[in-house]
Amino acid sequence: MSLKNKLKTALTHVDIKDNTSEYYYDTSLIKFNELNDIRRALFRDIPTIAISSLLVTNNTTYLQEEEILQALALVVIRHTLCKHGVDPKVCKTKMSLNITGPHLVMSTDLKLLTPNKHFNIIGGEYPLFNIDVGTLTLVATATIGTGQDHAAYFPVNVVYANIIEDTYKLTIEGTGAREVSSIYDEVLEIL
Repeated sequence: MSLKNKLKTALTHVDIKDNTSEYYYDTSLIKFNELNDIRRALFRDIPTIAISSLLVTNNTTYLQEEEILQALALVVIRHTLCKHGVDPKVCKTKMSLNITGPHLVMSTDLKLLTPNKHFNIIGGEYPLFNIDVGTLTLVATATIGTGQDHAAYFPVNVVYANIIEDTYKLTIEGTGAREVSSIYDEVLEIL
């Protein structure tokens, strides 16, 4: 029996709360290390999008481009198109930032250049970096990738498994870029 079929057979129930899903498996039908296969595939194989490059047209701040890119890579971009096997050209979007200091740059300062229903910046307003003096003008490009490419492409924050009596519990906490249940379904297709 394939791992995908074993997982479907062993699954006893699912709890979904906000951006966290808990999957419960019968310990007599599946081995604990097979849950680890799911965890590895979630971090390694499931695509998502992240800011991967910058075109800086004006930077009179003290910040280096590498520092700016690292901060912007933490921005969570919700998308509905980017799944395993989708053309990378479809899963691409650009955002602009034009700020003059002093200013605490927030995630909401980024603006999609071509707003559409498939991409949006989520997670509310959170700080990215501080500009004491100077001006920063840039265009950031978000592209599709997987955890094998860079940690910025991880579709989940936390994945862990534990044993409760005769049940394995697999907990998956998403970043918000995609629904956790759709990520789980996609990882089953990959396994």
